[in-house]
Amino acid sequence: MKFFLKSILIIGLLSLTLSSCSNDKNGDAIVINDETKDGDYITKDDLTEDDLTEDDLTEDVVTSATTSKGPILKNSSFKVPENKDYSGVYRGFSWRGEKKGVILEDASQLVETILTLDKDAIITDFEMNFIKVGDDYSTLYRNDPSATVEINYDVTPTLSILGDDYSKGDSMFNIETNDMMSFFAVGVNDNNTVAFAFVDPITRFMFESKFDDGFDFSQTVSSLTVNNNFIPTVRTSSSGLIKPASWDELKKIPFLNFDDFSYVITKRGTFEGLTNDSTIEEFLTMAGVSFENGTPISMEPTYGFHSVGGWTGNYDAIKDNLIGLDAKTIFSLADFTNYSYGEYYVPLSVSIDEDNFFGYNSDTVVGATRSIQNSYDTFTGATVRLSRENASFQRALVDAGLLDESDVIKARF
Repeated sequence: MKFFLKSILIIGLLSLTLSSCSNDKNGDAIVINDETKDGDYITKDDLTEDDLTEDDLTEDVVTSATTSKGPILKNSSFKVPENKDYSGVYRGFSWRGEKKGVILEDASQLVETILTLDKDAIITDFEMNFIKVGDDYSTLYRNDPSATVEINYDVTPTLSILGDDYSKGDSMFNIETNDMMSFFAVGVNDNNTVAFAFVDPITRFMFESKFDDGFDFSQTVSSLTVNNNFIPTVRTSSSGLIKPASWDELKKIPFLNFDDFSYVITKRGTFEGLTNDSTIEEFLTMAGVSFENGTPISMEPTYGFHSVGGWTGNYDAIKDNLIGLDAKTIFSLADFTNYSYGEYYVPLSVSIDEDNFFGYNSDTVVGATRSIQNSYDTFTGATVRLSRENASFQRALVDAGLLDESDVIKARF
C-alpha cells in the first residue's frame, strides 16, 4: 500500500506539472433503530408548509443546501483564503477501516478523488476511483468498465438456488470484469441463436435469455419472466433491494415490474424508453443486435452498462455536475442537512456521531438525500455509499486549502 501511495504522489506531481503547462466503488445495509422509530421521527403526515414537501423533491439538485456549510460545518473557524491562486491538482481519500483506526497506508479499499482547479478554484476536471489493494500492493479499480465476455451457446441457462445454500445456475456466459453493476452482454452465433445477459438492479442477479433460431421476436418484453426466457443464473451482489426467498415470488412478474424502482432501467441509458409493450426485437436492438426480417444477424459478444452506466456512470454523473462549479462554494457531494426521503423524514445529520463519522450510531437512518449525482428525481438512495465518495471529495478540498480536516464527514466504509 505504501508503494501504491508513493506512486500516486508521483503521478500527482506529474499531473500538477502538466496542468500548469496547459489550459486546462460496500458498507452494510442500515436500518432505522426500532426503539427510536416512533416519536423521534416525523412521517409525511406530520409535515407542515414550513417542512419539506413533496414539491421539494423536484427542485434542481444543485441548490443552496449542497453549496453551503450547513449545521455540520457551521461552527467551523476555518476561513477560505482570499486572493489565492488555486491552480493545481488535489487529491483526497476515504478508506475502509478508518473508524477502526486503520490508516490510509494500510487500507485495502479506498475511494480516491482527483480534483483539478483553475486559479479561481473553478473545477475544470474531476476523477473518482474506487480502488482495492491486494496484499502484493496490486490495485484493482472497481469503476474500470473494461470486460471480456465469452459465450457457450451449447449451455441452456438454469435457475440459481436461493437460500443459505445459494449456488449459481448453469450460465452461457464467462465474464471477467471489475464492475457488474448494470452490466449486460449479448451475442448471436452463426445459427441465429441469441444469448443475452442482463444484471437487474433490483435483485442484483444476472438474468439470461437464450433465443434459438426461429424464435418469435415480436413477443413483448412483458413475456420475459423468471419462468419464461429470463433466467436468474448468477448473483452479482448480495445487497439487492429485493431478496426473494424463492423464485416463485417473481416467476409471473415481468422484470420491469419487479419493483417501483425498476424504472431506473428505462428512464435513461441503453434501454431508455423500453416498456412492457416493446417487442423483444426492439429490446435486443437497444442492446446492439441487428435484425433482418425478424432474424438476428450473427455478431461477436458485446457488452455495456445500462441505466446510469455502472460504477463509471455513477462517477461520471458526479463529474458532469461538478465541472464548472466554484469549489469555494461546494462543501459536500450530498446534503446532510436535509431530510431523508421515505416513510420517515429525518435530518441526515442525526446519522453523524461525535467523531464526525456518518452511519455508525444508533440513530442512523436510511433513505435518500439531495446529491450532486443528480438522480432522476434529484435524490440518490445510496446515502451510505455516497458517504464514501463524499469524504474523499471533502479531503480533496482539504488538500486544496478550501476545507479543514476537522470538518470532513468521515465515511461509513
